[in-house]
Amino acid sequence: AQCFVQKVGGRVIGPDRRPPRVIDSQLSALPLPDLTLGHLGEMQEQTLRKIESRGFWLMWCGLFVVMTFQLMMQADISQMAGEWIVFMAACLYTLEECLRNGIWDRHIKASLSTSIVGSLVGGVLSAVVMMFATHSLVVAGVTGVITVVFTFTLMQAAISEYKKRHQELENAPEETDEQK
Repeated sequence: AQCFVQKVGGRVIGPDRRPPRVIDSQLSALPLPDLTLGHLGEMQEQTLRKIESRGFWLMWCGLFVVMTFQLMMQADISQMAGEWIVFMAACLYTLEECLRNGIWDRHIKASLSTSIVGSLVGGVLSAVVMMFATHSLVVAGVTGVITVVFTFTLMQAAISEYKKRHQELENAPEETDEQK
């Protein structure tokens, strides 16, 4: 059913010719919100991207620190599930989008040495956290080695996929104004 009001002779009436419950003697159209996209200037867009990027990395580092602290304090894994899901979703989304767009990093080159250093850093950090959590050198050592192997394998796979996709995008024909 449609509901409308109209102003007749200074009185506001509803569709049944009776005054509506709320009477406003001065009917005026409210301005609709501006929902147009792209209303920011180039400088504002760049600033917004920086803000969003810093916000993302603040969230990422914060979750990482909180989860590491929880592991070191021997928190139950079920207590960390929410943080872990959000953290992994952010990691997987970032990885997928970077690989899909043929982007690696602006500071670190995609290379074998990157995989070696990254996996060693990850292995040492995971061993240290496990040492604090379990007080067992054996468990920490095994965790560190497994982390190094797993991280190295994943990084090499990601680098391979990046290089393949980057090459595809570089060799793709560029669109001309007539094709758009």
